[in-house]
Amino acid sequence: MQTLSFFVALDFPLGSQLSVTRKTENDEPKRAPEHANQANL
Repeated sequence: MQTLSFFVALDFPLGSQLSVTRKTENDEPKRAPEHANQANL
């Protein structure tokens, strides 16, 4: 259970960071697939 909450805590900052970076992805489409793979993980 502790590991689950640990991953959830990590997921929130990552999710917010991805949403912010996605706005800049329009300028750099090369990084888009990498972020998509991380989101799936």
